[in-house]
Order: sequence, then structure tokens, then C-alpha cells
Amino acid sequence: MTKELYVDMNRVDEYEANGSITRPFKTIGAAAEVAEDGDTINIMSGTYNEDVVLPNGVSMHGSSNKTIIAGDVTIGAIDDQEHCPVSLRDIQFGKKNSTKKVTINYTCEMYTCVFYSVMEFARSDKSVTMFNTNFRVNSAEPAIKSNARILNLMLGTVDNSGTGKSIELTAGMATLNTATAASSNASETILVGGSATMNLMNSTVQNNKVAQGGKSVTINTSSTNPSGLTCDVMIGGVECGAAKVFKAAVKMMVGTINGTNIEDL
Repeated sequence: MTKELYVDMNRVDEYEANGSITRPFKTIGAAAEVAEDGDTINIMSGTYNEDVVLPNGVSMHGSSNKTIIAGDVTIGAIDDQEHCPVSLRDIQFGKKNSTKKVTINYTCEMYTCVFYSVMEFARSDKSVTMFNTNFRVNSAEPAIKSNARILNLMLGTVDNSGTGKSIELTAGMATLNTATAASSNASETILVGGSATMNLMNSTVQNNKVAQGGKSVTINTSSTNPSGLTCDVMIGGVECGAAKVFKAAVKMMVGTINGTNIEDL
């Protein structure tokens, strides 16, 4: 039977905490120690200066982005067992110019979260979906590094103001849907490497380039709004500006640009 656990760093009573709404734990770590597969940890507002390691299948819900976890966070462990999907809601990970990392090891959905920490998703057999989630990273590492089978970002921004990329894909398929990726100082905003593929749907890649690494970047725009996608793309060593990407999107609507055919689109 799943249960709801509660955490409130601001409690001052000396009662014995049990994780209930009236006797919440003071730290996320205390709740994580007793949480089990399928449980949810509800975290009241405040800045929690602690590293957090969640067991597999345990979700965390914050308080309208007034819940800040300032330490490193690990979601689940890598194993071969099936667990409940994890949800993360209304949490800010890290603070401005954070050097912390969020590592996700299991299927996860995020809703209205903010990341100042970088995020890494290593599982090639799992997926992560982010809704209205924003990354405001200042790091030499990618804001998002993913090996996920499927990575989806809808209605969000991935911005790395450091020297690192916005997104680095090593495998799987990623989709940006009505989203923005930006990196001010990196050699490329998005790196699609290994066996990865990238779908851009009415999204914007700002500042630099998408480096294809020999793989595919799929352009998918509405026939009534082909200019919904803007980016500079580096594919197979051939650079084309936003205007040519518009042309490709208008002509193909849904299709794949590859290095050998870029001039033919």
C-alpha cells in the first residue's frame, strides 16, 4: 500500500516525527529512509541544504517552486527490477550558479520544476518527460546529458550560460515540443551523438548550432506555422542558417535532414 510522507524544515516542535502531515519529518533524507516503492514525499517550502538519494519508485512533490533542494540529488538506483514511475513536481533543484547534479536512474515525469543543477539521465531502457520545466544552468557540463530511450521536453527552456552545451544526447530519441534550447558560450547548443536522434517541433535552438555527429535531426512543424522553428544547424560539416531550415521545414513539414542531402532540400 502506497503512502504519502511529509517534510517541513520549518517545524519547531520537539514531537517524534513520523512523516504524517501533522508530524512531518524535518529533512528529506529522513523521509527517504522510510519511503518505499510507490510512495510520495511532499516537501513544504524552504531551502533544504542536503544531498538526497531517493529509493526506486519514490516521487517528490514540492510547494509551487518554493521548495529548493540545494544539494546533489539521485533519483532511484540502477537495477533490473520494475518499479513505479517517479514524478517530480514544483521543485527547484540547486541555486543560482549551482555546481550540483541531479542524476535520474528510472522512468520519470517532471512538472513545473526549475533546474539550476545539471541533470544526467543514464538509463538507455527508461524515459523521462518534462512539462513546463526550465533549466537555468551556468556550467561547463551540459545542462541535460541523456542516454534515455525517450526524452521529451514540452513548454520549457534549457539555457546554459556557462561553457557547456544545452543538451547532449548519446543515445535514444529526444523531442523538444514548443521549447527553447540556448547555450551562450558552447561550440554547439545541442550535440546529437552516438545512436541518438533529435526531434524539434515548433521549437527554437538559439545562439549556436546543432551538431549532428552523423545522426538525424528531424524537423516537424505545423503547415500553418513553418516559422515556428528557428535554428542554425551544423550537419555533416555543412552549415546552414535559419533561412534554409525554414525552407526545409516548409518543403518537408515532417522529415529528416541529413548531411548528404542538405543542399537538395
